[in-house]
Parts: sequence; C-alpha cells; structure tokens
Amino acid sequence: MIAASVDAALVELRPVRSEHSGGVLGFLRTALWALSGSTLIIEPTELPVEGYDLLFVGTPVWFGRPPAPLRRFLSEGRLRANRIALFCCYSVYKGGVFRRLRKNCAPDSVVGATAFRAPLLNDEIGAIERARH
Repeated sequence: MIAASVDAALVELRPVRSEHSGGVLGFLRTALWALSGSTLIIEPTELPVEGYDLLFVGTPVWFGRPPAPLRRFLSEGRLRANRIALFCCYSVYKGGVFRRLRKNCAPDSVVGATAFRAPLLNDEIGAIERARH
C-alpha cells in the first residue's frame, strides 16, 4: 500500500529456502526464529538501496521482533548511509521492534517510525493517509 501511494520501488525480502510449512508447525518454526533472533539466507535484492535519499523499511512483527529475513538484510549493513523511515504492522504486540531495527541503522539515520495495528482490519484508508505524512 505505501509503495503504491508514494510511487516507490518495492523490494520484498525472501528466504532462499522457505522453511514455512503453514499450520501449527509453520507457526511454531516462525516463533522459534523470532524468539531466537536467528536469520535466514535471503535471495539477493535487485534494487541498489544505496542510490535512494529515503528508504521506507516496513515489517510485520513476529512476537515483538522483526522477522528473520529482515534481520538478515539489516545485518548486512546496507542501510548505514541512508535516511530511513520505519514502519511495522502488528496485531497484538509490537514489542521492541523499532529498537531492534534501529540497532542496524546509522545513528540519526531514522527520520521516523510508525506502527499500524492490524491496518487492513481497522482503517485501511486512514493507514494510507498516515503513511503519506
């Protein structure tokens, strides 16, 4: 939604090998990754993030933490020189997701952070308008 509303390029981080099987087993595996702080090997991104003045980095929240593919991407240090706007979508608890994301960003590079609680269930139009500002 945000990429379309501000006419931005979109990069989706995908693990090289998906371990998510869905159902209870997939949920438990995802929970373990989130709680352990582990990362996954991700597919190379085609977009040179270094060439942008402002990056929006968005994430779902898994047990108060960013998911493993995003942790891997951030651990590579590619966002150290960019201005960054963080956002997350969560349903129950956002926890320390922004604190964890800021650890991998250069000091003073984060220009803002916004959390959207279940945006598609609550107020999709309002979420889009908040993202624009």
